[in-house]
Amino acid sequence: MHNCWTCFNHIKIDDTVQLRRTPENKYDKRAVEVYWKGNMLGHIPKIANMGISQMLDGSVRLEAKVSQLMPDKVPFYCVELAVFVSQR
Repeated sequence: MHNCWTCFNHIKIDDTVQLRRTPENKYDKRAVEVYWKGNMLGHIPKIANMGISQMLDGSVRLEAKVSQLMPDKVPFYCVELAVFVSQR
């Protein structure tokens, strides 16, 4: 269940989010779920998830942070993320 609108007023720019691969997703075998403080916000859009899913499948450590909040957008695109390779 997506909780983007429930959490939206509490999310801040630069908050860390977790990315989780869900290859069992029946709509997208490259699906990547996005979590903030244990709440599922949604998925990385299918059009943008190929590289991220491949890196996660290859055990590349990724970090993701909230880079922009857009309350006027359709719920599916209300949070923009910056994703980068972890240096840890």
